[in-house]
Amino acid sequence: MKLVSTLVGLAALVLGASAQAQDVSSVKSESNPPLRRVSVEVRPLESLISATPGIASGGLSIETYLGHNFGLRIGGSYADVNLPDRIVNTANEERDTPVVEKGYGHTAGAGLRYYDNPIGDSLYAGGDIDYSMLKTTWKFNDDRFAVERYAVEPSIVAGYRWVWQNGVLARIGAGAGLPRADSQTVTAETDGPDAAEGLDKINDALDTPVLAKLDFGFGMMF
Repeated sequence: MKLVSTLVGLAALVLGASAQAQDVSSVKSESNPPLRRVSVEVRPLESLISATPGIASGGLSIETYLGHNFGLRIGGSYADVNLPDRIVNTANEERDTPVVEKGYGHTAGAGLRYYDNPIGDSLYAGGDIDYSMLKTTWKFNDDRFAVERYAVEPSIVAGYRWVWQNGVLARIGAGAGLPRADSQTVTAETDGPDAAEGLDKINDALDTPVLAKLDFGFGMMF
């Protein structure tokens, strides 16, 4: 009888736990989106920049969870620039600074983010490291300069991510990057009166020690 009583007690315990698990699962499915482990995002800020005549740019990132709260991100971007003369000349005159006239560049990188809530809306923070390349022609007054640069940029970022029941997500965040040139050349293609000043201003612009980093994303989780 003692064995029978024990078995009955265990059966009741298992049935009770099963019913409780079903109730919890039901509550979670109603209040939270299901756990999706992979997300694909576009970078809307770069798409908006493409609205400027003469600029075509875009970016994409893919993220997958490692464990419960950490996400591994890989991504990249590309930009092609060929600005109309009126835009370049206006920028030169109004800001007295060199302007990228034409060229192209791309970035590729990876990062790790921590999410407070891996299922739904969540604060997040993390670090990235990106490798970038650009080959461009700059104009300052009547002088032009050829610029070629390869750089590594470690950065930190924090923000907030929203996730809807259908898997749509959006994020907004900000941080700081510390670009370090792996190789950089700035060469004057002309020898006008402002060539030396232009060289100095371009090098100063490229050697900025800290860059503001914006982290906007819009995409889907799967």
